[in-house]
Amino acid sequence: MTNSQQTDTDQIGFSLIDINLIDDPSKPLRSDLTPDSVSDLVLSIKQMGIIEPLIVKHQGERFEIIAGHRRLVAAQIAQLEQVPCVIKKLGVEETEIMKLHENIYRVDIRPSDEAKHFDYLIQHLKLSPAKIAQLVGRSGSYVSERLAIFNYPPILREALDSKKIVFSVAREFARHPNIEKIKEFTRYAVSNGCTPNIARQWVNDDIREFEQRTNPLTENLGSLLDEQVENPSYNCVLCSEPVEIQHLTIAYMHDSCHKSVTAAEYSGASRPSNSETEPETIDQSSNPPLASLANHADYDILPNPN
Repeated sequence: MTNSQQTDTDQIGFSLIDINLIDDPSKPLRSDLTPDSVSDLVLSIKQMGIIEPLIVKHQGERFEIIAGHRRLVAAQIAQLEQVPCVIKKLGVEETEIMKLHENIYRVDIRPSDEAKHFDYLIQHLKLSPAKIAQLVGRSGSYVSERLAIFNYPPILREALDSKKIVFSVAREFARHPNIEKIKEFTRYAVSNGCTPNIARQWVNDDIREFEQRTNPLTENLGSLLDEQVENPSYNCVLCSEPVEIQHLTIAYMHDSCHKSVTAAEYSGASRPSNSETEPETIDQSSNPPLASLANHADYDILPNPN
């Protein structure tokens, strides 16, 4: 260890430390570190070196990485012999909170990894969710929503962990009381994509339909929620015929274009048919947005929320 500087007042030092003396964190926040996940960082380190020092603490004659785990892994792959480090004297609680601060504002941190770390703080350090939120500078709902991931069905959690859907979509699906419906929505979102607003609409529409079908005097509401309910009814905005969720396709368009597509009357043109017959010809000069979509008779569009 060379170039060491340390004060007795703040117990912080800086040093170039042999990389083989630094151990992985005892409780890593990230569970998805692989050589592929740090390949860009490896290239950067080979070209520029480590720009931001790692944060470590003494563990006997060795050191434990506190902040900069990705940089340590990338430096090992880049075959560096020494890495710049800030040495801190930290207790257990301070160590775990620093890990959170290092990672929680990064866009690539998995919500389930956050949930695991929050749970660790609750179980082992006896911190309340409110205290954790205060320490990491987040809202109480942020912490509670991550902890709720433990209650997600496996298919939803796997889709979230593999980044096939974003957390805001998974959070909307998790509101549904019927697991089979959550599975159905998740499979569709993985295959076709889904925005948070669309996810919220699906769940709200399905719950609303269920409530309309449910006898308000039913005593055992819980058992009814577990039953498989019929698919919510959606209508194609082009042909107005019913379409099941698995046959929907997301289309993004301006409000003005959507109004053109869903207008009841257009310059003598009728809505295209979703039958196997050829769709009627539409005057493209009078309604370009409609004409463009009408040429795709098999193009189902998500239902108008109105």
